[in-house]
Amino acid sequence: MFKIFLGFGILLLGIILLLSNLDIIAVDLSLGSLFATYWPMLIIVWGFTEVIYGLPRFIGGLKRRQRGSAQRLIWGLLIASVGIILQGNRLGIFHVSWGDFWSWVWPLLLIYIGYLIIFAGGPRVIYVNNRKRAERVRRDGEFIQKDHRLIGDINLGGSSWQLQDMNQWVGIGDIDLDLSRAVLSEGETNIELSGWIGDVNVWVPSDMAIKVNANIQIGDAIIFHHAQEGVLRNFSYISEGYEEADKKINLDISFFIGDVKVRWVD
Repeated sequence: MFKIFLGFGILLLGIILLLSNLDIIAVDLSLGSLFATYWPMLIIVWGFTEVIYGLPRFIGGLKRRQRGSAQRLIWGLLIASVGIILQGNRLGIFHVSWGDFWSWVWPLLLIYIGYLIIFAGGPRVIYVNNRKRAERVRRDGEFIQKDHRLIGDINLGGSSWQLQDMNQWVGIGDIDLDLSRAVLSEGETNIELSGWIGDVNVWVPSDMAIKVNANIQIGDAIIFHHAQEGVLRNFSYISEGYEEADKKINLDISFFIGDVKVRWVD
């Protein structure tokens, strides 16, 4: 993601300088003045980067009738919209107040709620235990376990359990997933862990075939023996023999702020 972010930034800077040299726009070319005027471009680039990553997931989610797949796309569009408003106001192209912006956003929220209802994915079975409230949602003839909460921690595993496709989201909180005693079904099991602020800890048996895609805007990522830190971290890992394995896990982790640790256990 960092390469895309950097590439868009350089592209926009080149366009601004070209338009200035062609006398189409008047720009003070000093570095301080450029940053003071065009810093909202960083927000716009960030937003469209999220859109680029979120759009394929959204399209795939439509095919699978998976409603949670639109979160990243919507988040990216919202970020980009904020950046466009800030930049347009600073350049005097238009003047949009935050009141006007909200008057546009809340109808879009209604549209999104309607989308969630349409693509709910079939009948739902709600179950409750002493740790959490969760959902099992039918998708393509099978069940996918879902748990979406605004505040709180999500803890899964620790005892022998049948692992199914899973979509876990938390606004503020940690997600702990212990796969050491999980029983896998034939084929590929998809697990999505996402949220705004929090840490993710995943424990994986050393003999498990697994593919990991981790995206963290701000924070550190330790995927087995590989570590990255800073901002805009995007990491992928595929265990040896993954494609040929009869039972395997596709793990997708996406957090805005937090640390991600995926570790082997014996």
